[in-house]
This record gives sequence, structure tokens and C-alpha cells, in this order.
Amino acid sequence: MNTKSTYFGSLTPGECKHNIEFEYTDEQEKELQQAKKKAVEAVDLLKQIDELRVKALELVPVPHSCYTKSQREKEKTLLKVMDRLFSLTKRSSDIDSRIRYEKERESKIELEKIQKENEFKQQQARNDLITRAIQFLQKRNIQVGVDYALDMVIDVAYNVAFDEEVEKLKTSGGMFEFSGDDSCEDCAGWNGVDHRCSCGNRRVSWTSDGDFEHLIVYAEAY
Repeated sequence: MNTKSTYFGSLTPGECKHNIEFEYTDEQEKELQQAKKKAVEAVDLLKQIDELRVKALELVPVPHSCYTKSQREKEKTLLKVMDRLFSLTKRSSDIDSRIRYEKERESKIELEKIQKENEFKQQQARNDLITRAIQFLQKRNIQVGVDYALDMVIDVAYNVAFDEEVEKLKTSGGMFEFSGDDSCEDCAGWNGVDHRCSCGNRRVSWTSDGDFEHLIVYAEAY
């Protein structure tokens, strides 16, 4: 169905305005109605968007740093409001990251504090052990700086204590049992002096566990 329409205007610039009547084809009418419908929908959407913009201003108001009217009006525009909304969506993530960083930093500081305390305790324990080692050696007329260097005092005390315990065991006499004798047959043990057990199957020597203050010396095959 063709539709008549009246156009008020001029054909070319400078001509007098007059009425022009023409008819739309069905296709043109359909295109026009679709355009009008979309225009109405667009106006409605723009209205909704602006209403949302105004509502969003309650959540993300104009920054206090905007002093002039032009600055405030600019911050009320849709793009500026959307920028602040996007920033707000990331805020919880930023806060979470900050809290995690602070917690990790606190944990690291606490761990470093504990490590320093442990290092101090270990050093203090070692200093006490050095003092006792010096006293142990002085009782045997072994002097620091003369018979040994200070940094060797613990090792020297250990060697002295080891030799003393070995001599005590040797003095007791007899044959000694030793670990690792499972490969021996009809073996009487080790005499504490020779390099091999009585059956000659295993090489044996003295070994120990502990330090110079709490030393356990025993025979072991190797």
C-alpha cells in the first residue's frame, strides 16, 4: 500500500519553500517505520542510561578534588562515571592484594625475627660449649693459643676425650664386640688394637657418637 507524504522545504538552496506531495513505496514505508521504532527504543534506552548514570553518581560521586563547575560537570558525564564504576569493581581485589601483601610482610618479619633469635641462641650455645671445652682442656694442661687455636677448641676437646675413652677401653682388656660382625663366623671379636677382628674377616676400628662431654666410643667394622 502506498502512502502519501507532504514535504515542506526547498529543492535547492535559495528557492522558495513550497509543499511537495509524494508517495512512499511499501518497502520505503517499512524502512521508515522500522527507523521510527528504533528511534523510540533508542530514546527510551538513552533515558534509562541517564537514569542509571544519575543513580551511579550516588555510588561514585564527583571527586572532592573537582573545584570548578566545569570540572564537576565533566565528572558527571557517562564516560567519567563508568570509569569510576570500573575502578570500583577492582577495588575489592586491590584491597585483598594489599591485605595479603601486609600479611606476608608481617609473616616475613616474624620469621626473620625467629631466625635471628634462633641464630643468637645457637651462637650463645656454641660460645658456652667453647668455654666448657677450654675448661676441659685446661684441666689437662692444654692451653689455648699455645697448643691449639681458639677456633679449633671444640675439635681438640673431642679428640682428647676420644683418645681418653679409647685408652680406658683398651686398659680394660679382653675382646670387644663390634657392629658389622654379621659376616664373621666363629669370631671371638676384636682386641681393640689390631686392624682386623680375630677371624680376620673384617677390618675394625674405634668410632664414636656425641661430643666431648657426652661421648660414646664403640668398635665398628668398615
